[in-house]
Amino acid sequence: MEIKYKTKELQKCAEQPGYAQRKLGTEQAKAFLRRINVLLAASCFEDLRNVPGRFHELHHNRKGQWEFDLNGPYRLIIRPLSVPIPQNERDGFDWREIKGAVILEIVNYHKEGDH
Repeated sequence: MEIKYKTKELQKCAEQPGYAQRKLGTEQAKAFLRRINVLLAASCFEDLRNVPGRFHELHHNRKGQWEFDLNGPYRLIIRPLSVPIPQNERDGFDWREIKGAVILEIVNYHKEGDH
């Protein structure tokens, strides 16, 4: 799967494990890099549906974004590289058609009330 990064900081964390460890801490960096490797190995979002880490689509003000659990309350937030067309209102997006992702942020949005 093709991956882009919203910030140069996230890209640097993904490409330089030592930097990720300094920036995110050891456990958070390990979790982040595991998720990046899973994304790189996938051909589409459908491949991620049943992997460890509870990859799932978000709703409300985060509609159009997906998340992966990292560690503790932290989540890796991503969105499709290109905006997919929903199958229909009830079923949402066809995950097989989403073949790229943008890494948006690492966040504890439960704390922020932003879910």
